Amino acid sequence: MAPNSDLKNKLVKIQEKEITEYTIYKKVSERTTGNNSKILKQISQDELRHYNEWKRYTQTEVHPNKLSVFKYLIISKIFGLMFMMKLLEGNEEKAQKNYSKISQEFPEAKQILTDEIKHEKLLIEMIDEKKAQLFKFNYIRS
Repeated sequence: MAPNSDLKNKLVKIQEKEITEYTIYKKVSERTTGNNSKILKQISQDELRHYNEWKRYTQTEVHPNKLSVFKYLIISKIFGLMFMMKLLEGNEEKAQKNYSKISQEFPEAKQILTDEIKHEKLLIEMIDEKKAQLFKFNYIRS
């Protein structure tokens, strides 16, 4: 189904968010090690797949929002990976709402919605794991 112009504009915006998040997760995964790096790489690949799904409908090549990518990379350098991931977790929640709205017209949105929910859970687990490590470190140090 070819989307009307309003819907196409909405899909192009979603597509831009997906390619931007792909870039952010990919770059951050390259700066990270261990299991966190693997998780972030997997999330980045999912985001790229989502981007390509929407590209099939829009027939439009979209580039990442460089300012947004730069902002998240700076945030991760200044405030740390966990703070940046907490912000990205909020993006996953917003994406879930968008996909919920368009899932009636595009069945693919249901699978992407499932992926976004999985991403949010993975990010929360990473954040909780880091908090547990910090607690354990502080407890041992005391």
